[in-house]
Amino acid sequence: SFLLVLGGSLSVEYKGRRINLFRGDLHTYAPGVPTTMLSVTDDYEALLLAVDEQFVYDTPALQHYVRAAYFPVAEMDQPKLSLNPEQSEHLSQLLLMLRRHIMSHTTLQQEAIIALCQLVSIDILGIQDNQQVESHHFTTRSEEVFTAFLRLVPLYYIEHRDLAFYADRLNISTTYLSRIVRQTSRRTVQEFLAQALASEAAIRLKTTNRTITQLADDFHFSDQAAFT
Repeated sequence: SFLLVLGGSLSVEYKGRRINLFRGDLHTYAPGVPTTMLSVTDDYEALLLAVDEQFVYDTPALQHYVRAAYFPVAEMDQPKLSLNPEQSEHLSQLLLMLRRHIMSHTTLQQEAIIALCQLVSIDILGIQDNQQVESHHFTTRSEEVFTAFLRLVPLYYIEHRDLAFYADRLNISTTYLSRIVRQTSRRTVQEFLAQALASEAAIRLKTTNRTITQLADDFHFSDQAAFT
């Protein structure tokens, strides 16, 4: 998801740090990025584009979203980019146009949505290229491997939390997978798996009546103490 602040302010927590976002700031959320919303001001206003993961994976035209989503984390170690007024205005107009097409029911609605999503991703990538940071310019192959890894995590993280399993599924070496994930996101394979596990565990603790012992078994831990 990409959130553009139009007014007021928003506070989020990322890796134990409090980050404040104001007018013109762009907040990015990507799978596995541990971000928690803390508070908003009364005059807070924003535009939010939430793109379904499967939609991105299944639509080759939208593959750039992977790099767009992970760039701030990889380059700046925070899920935030500060836009200048011209960049903010241009992106907000694209998002508003996209919203109109999402709410309409025209014959070519899906084609229009995909085209506008492409423009949004191109716009965000352009903004990122203008930031005063070193760009890694990830290769297409790196993006493909990283995207494929992200698709596997929600399918297998409960039963498989070892690097070798995911490397084997992708027909690559553990060293290569580790390097690609680290270069693309500045996080390790184990960090992605741990975050997915922690998020699901938190949801089940809050929303089910299962005991700690039962949850430990659900998540394939050897005993309750290990899960705790």
